[in-house]
Amino acid sequence: MWLADTIGMVSGYAVAVLGLLVLWLGFRMLKGAQSGGKKLGALVILLVALGMVGGGVWYGAVGNRFSKVEKASHRQAGKDVTQAVERFGKLLTKCRDQVFPNMPYKPSDKAKAENYVRAIGAMKQELVACYTGSKGVGEEKGAELDQIKWLVADDDCAKFADKLIHKRTFCPQIVETLVEKGGFIDPLAAAEGDESARPSPDQKKAIQTALAKLPPKLSGCSKDVLALYRPPKGQDASKAEKAAVSAMVKAFQDCAAGKDGESLDLKTVQGLVGAADCKTFVGKLKAMESCTPALEAPTKVGWTFAETGADQGGAKAASGQDGKKADSTKEPAGKAAGTGKAVEAGKPAGARPRPR
Repeated sequence: MWLADTIGMVSGYAVAVLGLLVLWLGFRMLKGAQSGGKKLGALVILLVALGMVGGGVWYGAVGNRFSKVEKASHRQAGKDVTQAVERFGKLLTKCRDQVFPNMPYKPSDKAKAENYVRAIGAMKQELVACYTGSKGVGEEKGAELDQIKWLVADDDCAKFADKLIHKRTFCPQIVETLVEKGGFIDPLAAAEGDESARPSPDQKKAIQTALAKLPPKLSGCSKDVLALYRPPKGQDASKAEKAAVSAMVKAFQDCAAGKDGESLDLKTVQGLVGAADCKTFVGKLKAMESCTPALEAPTKVGWTFAETGADQGGAKAASGQDGKKADSTKEPAGKAAGTGKAVEAGKPAGARPRPR
């Protein structure tokens, strides 16, 4: 460090001395100049020389210190810091059930299954980095020893959690690293469809496991499910039924894979395969809020949505058929009975395609 200071100071004063030499030469040129052009050139040299003298003296005395600030040193974590960070890790382990479920980020199933070991390691590493500072240029240090000691001063889990989650103002990265390295999910990102909020590998595996139980369920309840549709004309009933079921299974698989921007969550699949009877199964199928292509799948193999009697009556009344007018006091045609939810003519309540 002292060598860098000395070099900076010597360099500054060397420039100042050079500036004095140029200044002397400039005066000589000005004294001997006969024409206006030579006098102007001498004046320019004098101005440059004055700048060299002033700048060199300033850099030698003061300016070289600023370079030390920009080249932020990488502070070493001593024994006291190491002990405080180890205590921080022990408190996280001891108080994990009070700390991690209450974080602003949601722990994934994998993070829970591993007892937050990866999250604890990431938070310890980030706290050390906040103390030592970055090795990059211009990075500030985000924590001091007295702040870390304050954080780990209480053995009580409630107090520790309150300090860590609500009262701490230093080292914000300590919590943000949970999403990057700890296997946590940002709920705001999930609402916005962010890439980081997509199902984890464990969740995808669980969805696939539950999805494997869906084909037998669809086949067993195919009569009830396909009652929502009209079979294709001129086709063998058994073959048409199998084609419709296969199309629905494929649509579910495509949704689980995220094809065409669709999605399928574990709760929906578990609700379907866990239905007690076919009536419940069909009810859950129609009420799905995700994977609408599954309800449209039979129409891709020749089936059409069945119209209810109310739908037919409403359509006739609206068109003026039978010389009757629609009764405005009755529930409008095209709404699912008992729900008040508008649907497209001839489609079950759950079959509305979501806007993309």
